[in-house]
Amino acid sequence: MNSLGLTQTLARKEWSGQCPACDEEDQKKYGEVYWHRSHQIAGVEVCPMHRLFLQRTGIRRHNAEGRHEFVPACQAERPGKRRPLDSHNPEHAVLLEIAQDAAWILAQHGLSSGPNCIHQRYLELMLALGYASPNGHVRISRFRRDFLACYSPNLLQLLQSEVSASGDPRWLPRMVRKPRGIQSPVRHLLLMRFLGVEPALFFKPDPQSSLLGVSPFPCLNRVCGFYKQPVIDTYELKHTSEHGPVGRFSCPHCGSVYERWNSDPLIADNVVDYGREWHEKLAVAWRDESISLRNLSQQLGVWPKTTKRHAAKLGLPFPRRACGRTSRFSNPRRTDAEIKLTQARQSRRSVWETELAANPNLTRSELRRRQPAIYSWLYRYDKAWLDSHQPTRQKRHPSLRRVNWNERDAGIADLILKVATDLKSSSGGSKRLSVNALGHLSGTYSTIIKHLDKLPLTQVALAKVVESPEQFAVRRINSVRDRLLAQQELHTRSRLMYQAGIGDKYIKSHTVQAAIEDALRTLREKVAVPAIPQPSHVTT
Repeated sequence: MNSLGLTQTLARKEWSGQCPACDEEDQKKYGEVYWHRSHQIAGVEVCPMHRLFLQRTGIRRHNAEGRHEFVPACQAERPGKRRPLDSHNPEHAVLLEIAQDAAWILAQHGLSSGPNCIHQRYLELMLALGYASPNGHVRISRFRRDFLACYSPNLLQLLQSEVSASGDPRWLPRMVRKPRGIQSPVRHLLLMRFLGVEPALFFKPDPQSSLLGVSPFPCLNRVCGFYKQPVIDTYELKHTSEHGPVGRFSCPHCGSVYERWNSDPLIADNVVDYGREWHEKLAVAWRDESISLRNLSQQLGVWPKTTKRHAAKLGLPFPRRACGRTSRFSNPRRTDAEIKLTQARQSRRSVWETELAANPNLTRSELRRRQPAIYSWLYRYDKAWLDSHQPTRQKRHPSLRRVNWNERDAGIADLILKVATDLKSSSGGSKRLSVNALGHLSGTYSTIIKHLDKLPLTQVALAKVVESPEQFAVRRINSVRDRLLAQQELHTRSRLMYQAGIGDKYIKSHTVQAAIEDALRTLREKVAVPAIPQPSHVTT
């Protein structure tokens, strides 16, 4: 059953089952008994042929000690008492139908399906019974209520398929929604019987019962060489609130696409695309003056207004001359949006042509800067015309000017030294002398980054003034020290580090720690500590 998308999810039978009547017939016919496949399916409790409950044998289905051991059916223990079905018991009738359906599926050859096909078939049946809306929404509350009314709780518990009114467990909604998992074959058989269809009709539907018919479907393009011939094998199905199930059919030969929601396979309700052959036929016959518009439309299989509308989309010439005279329909039917678009295109083309004629020596970029809005609109909506109305591209000639790198090197080196001096005096130790900072402030960053190998004096200047992070920290410490000396203030070690912006990453730096100790020692030596006045003692 795996080829049908019906995969086992229930707990497997612990003991192998046998029908005593089948054993007697097998013994008489073949001289021995054998295991029947239909008797071993989880959920099959009765024999579909003799209408007897299956008897549990002493042979376990899964033996941990002998996992691959084969046990013949003749070694199974057979209880002597038979238990027939009660014809008046509705639960027994359901068990018999399930066993018969499972036996029918096992007997089929070449029967295949998939989760998506099964889900689509369920949706069609539920739509016919009112359990689903035309747009594919399942009315799950009503569906669950009627399902519980159809099967008793004892039967569902026996088949490991319990359903509660509160919706837990949720195997029933999962079966009728988008397939995202697997369910037991017995649950599929229960659902098929509830929807009133047997497996034979479910997997091989009657052509009259299908909403859109069965494949292959015909091509309805009058121009196609396979017109009304069954060449379309598959179709896309969607559900709409207005028409219900709608099928979209695509011809692999002419490329035409049409939609149909009626039951007649030779009538298209909506044409999505007439295809490349149809448009080629229209373009050729449109210029043939011997064919009238009415005859042309009959050849294409459409109305004259449809012919004119597609001719306008293809940009064919108007008015069209046919049979030696001008057609009565000299202008195609165009919408207000198309008319406005044509007017806007003509006005902008005129402005661009005027600008191009007035400035023949300007380049494309210069014209674009003069008319940015016109260029942008034409580039977006009329690019083919714009490309054909552009100035000729001008070839760029490489500059023959030589660069005096010695002169440039000396100038950049002097500029770097001057910027470094100014930065030290103006920033007050708040900005580090790095290559990036010096390059940006001097305006020579690009030259330094790209051509530093040609600037030896600049390399020397940078090596002289560029600071490492530790040197920058020492300079900040000295700046704070000088400021405290001028203000005659004495700070602790932590206060000095805080004002200098010295973080924990410099704790292990011997250079930074030596600068801190030197600054504290200088402050203690040169900052005068005010004397603390002694309290006066009063004698009596």
